[in-house]
Amino acid sequence: MMGKSSSETKACDFVLFGAKGDLARRKLLPSLYQLDKANLLHQDTRIIGVAKDAFTQEEFLERVTQSINKFVKEEICQQTLQRFWGVVIILVLISLMSTVMPLFMKFWIARVASW
Repeated sequence: MMGKSSSETKACDFVLFGAKGDLARRKLLPSLYQLDKANLLHQDTRIIGVAKDAFTQEEFLERVTQSINKFVKEEICQQTLQRFWGVVIILVLISLMSTVMPLFMKFWIARVASW
């Protein structure tokens, strides 16, 4: 059975909690890059990185690039990497998890309900 192409998939917002963590660095970000490379992510999909430590969009994209370069075993396609940066990361900083998280979840539930 063949996988669906991006034209057959639906756009989504993928929230990656712990975006600066080891699991994201070693497995999740490289896997998401591979999905994009295989044209399995819808062009309107957004990957939202959430972390408790502050960092800039540029710093995060640099971390994403380092992770992909280190943990993807095949040659990196620069065109895919550039496209992935566009899909990737709408950066959400949550430094006060206990305070901000309920508001974030309320927003997210409202957004999902509108689909």
